[in-house]
Amino acid sequence: LTGMPSTPLEQLKQLLVEELSTLPGIRHAPDKPTEQLNDFPALIVYSDSGTYKLETHSGSPRRQGTFTGQHIIRIELHVERRNLQDDVARADPYGDLIATALIERFAEDCFDHLVTRLVELRYNFRALDWGDSETTGWRFQLEVVINEEIVRGTPSS
Repeated sequence: LTGMPSTPLEQLKQLLVEELSTLPGIRHAPDKPTEQLNDFPALIVYSDSGTYKLETHSGSPRRQGTFTGQHIIRIELHVERRNLQDDVARADPYGDLIATALIERFAEDCFDHLVTRLVELRYNFRALDWGDSETTGWRFQLEVVINEEIVRGTPSS
């Protein structure tokens, strides 16, 4: 949807890519998920699931409606699958690196004050795949709460 303003969720995913792509050794961290991964280690960020809840409506004393989105964002670190011992050795350090980078950034400024609350950061180390590539690595599930105002377009005349 060209020309539409970026939502806070989209802004957060972009900030996650920008922050994590600076970790040592990351060779591929696209803004949006791609069909294939060609350079490894690769980092992918995408929306998984979530819920929205209306908090206030335009008839409230604030005159501006608000809603809350509770989102799960997936962050995956992929290492090309060749030799299990080598693959694990290459991917293993990223578990702590990614978790530490995320927690430090939340402590610093809640990702440019977009996030109201960090609910939970879950992770597992596992066999992964993306497109035609068999990989191994880390899968994080970042659960966050974002509060937003309801912004309605100007009515046409």
